[in-house]
Amino acid sequence: MYECEESDDGGTYVYYYLRSEHSSTTGGADGVLMLHVFPDSLRIFPFKPSADNGYEPKYGGLEEIYVGELRTGPYEKPTTHDDVVALLERLPDWLERNPLNGLGFSSQDRFIATAIASLAKRVVVVIGGGDKPPSYEDGLYVISELYLKQLVRGMRSISSRYQRQARADRALFAHNALLTVVDRDKFPTKKKRVSAEAVFEMVKVGRVSTRIPRAAMNRAGFGGGSNS
Repeated sequence: MYECEESDDGGTYVYYYLRSEHSSTTGGADGVLMLHVFPDSLRIFPFKPSADNGYEPKYGGLEEIYVGELRTGPYEKPTTHDDVVALLERLPDWLERNPLNGLGFSSQDRFIATAIASLAKRVVVVIGGGDKPPSYEDGLYVISELYLKQLVRGMRSISSRYQRQARADRALFAHNALLTVVDRDKFPTKKKRVSAEAVFEMVKVGRVSTRIPRAAMNRAGFGGGSNS
């Protein structure tokens, strides 16, 4: 279940609680911060339920995903469980909507998160508008929604007829499209043979990019603001 709490900066914290089989309330159970909602942005804190009925980070370094305002308009301030459900339903399909599956990128797009998380111990992903390639600096990975859409479309089109080869193709695709593009010296292009479909989709991922919203910098702790 979800609980909402207003934050001092005008946003709303959303916590997730695993519901007990014998209780319809949180009853003092530990919860996990899953969202920080503002009208113009949404901070997602990827997590997954752990084996001991608690919670743990979903990725090894990707701490936060910051999504700018969607084309459908500002985010509604959630105050109830149903409000949070409606908010999650607005997320693009490449972002997980079910906390039981762990928020963050969807399972079929996990190679995106894995590649980005390999950059550093603390990585914040900012998803917004713009028309430049992805960039990475001081723990902040910036990628445009358009680039991400093209990337997801390309990765999903890679044939799954031979699953083992498809996994390798997606991992290579993610490396070249997400890491090489921000630091070619540190992450040179991988030359491993890929299928014709993978090559075709990599070519289709246009050179688009994102400007970093000042609010995103501040809220993520990279612009002198608070990251709580």
